[in-house]
Amino acid sequence: MTELRGIPSFPTLQLDQRLETLREVDQAVWTKAQQREAAIRDALHGNGSMTTRIEAAAKTLGLSPRTVRRLIARYTASAQTTSLIAHLRSPNKSHRRLGPEIERIIDAAIQTHYLVRPRKPMESVYKEVKRRCHAEKQIAPSRNSVLKRIRALDARWVARKRLGAKSAEAIALSTPGMLEATEALELIQIDHTLADVMIVDTVYRRSIGRPWLSLAIDVATRSVLGFHLGLDAPLNRTAHRKLDINC
Repeated sequence: MTELRGIPSFPTLQLDQRLETLREVDQAVWTKAQQREAAIRDALHGNGSMTTRIEAAAKTLGLSPRTVRRLIARYTASAQTTSLIAHLRSPNKSHRRLGPEIERIIDAAIQTHYLVRPRKPMESVYKEVKRRCHAEKQIAPSRNSVLKRIRALDARWVARKRLGAKSAEAIALSTPGMLEATEALELIQIDHTLADVMIVDTVYRRSIGRPWLSLAIDVATRSVLGFHLGLDAPLNRTAHRKLDINC
C-alpha cells in the first residue's frame, strides 16, 4: 500500500467552477487533459530519478520540462483531472455581458430576496429573477449567472445585511481554535464536504445534486475511522452523535 497523503479542501465556489468547466469543455480538450494525467502519474510513480521521469513526460506530451513541473504542481495540489485542463483566455470579469436590463433585474432580486432578514436561500433569488424576466418579457439568465453575482458580493457586507451588524462583527473577529490529542481515539473530529462530482438520475441523466461526504477522523493519528456519503445535507454539530458512520 502506498503512503496516504492529505488533499487540501476547496471552497464551494471553486468546486462549482470545476463542475462548470466539466460541463463546458469539449471532448478533445478533456482527452488531452486525460493524456496529461497519465503522463504525470507515470512521472510521479515511475522508476528512475525525478528529472529523468519529467523529461520523459515532457517528450511524451510535447511540452518543456518546466511546463511539466508546473502541471505536476497543479495535479499534486488537487489530484483532479480538471486541474490539467489548459487555461483558456477568459473574458474580463469586470465586464457584465447580460445587458443592463437583465443586470437591473438581478440586482433588484438580490436586494429583495437575498440581502434581507430572515435569510433566504440563493435559489429564491434565481426564482425571483425568472419571475421578473417573465413579467418584463425578457429572456431569463442561467442559474449559474445569477449565483455568480451573488457569490461575488463582499462577504462582510452580505453578513451585515443578512445577519445584522453585531452578528457579522462577531463572525469577522472570531478566530479558529485548535484540536489537540496525543493518543488514538482520544478525540474524533467529524467534518463534511461537498464532493467534486455531480449525481444524475438513471432515466433522463439530469443532475440531482452533489453528494455530501462526511468523515470521522482521529485527531491524533489522522486516520479515517468511518464515512457517510449521501445527498442529504449533514446534520448540525449538536446531532453528530446520531450520524450513521459506515466502518
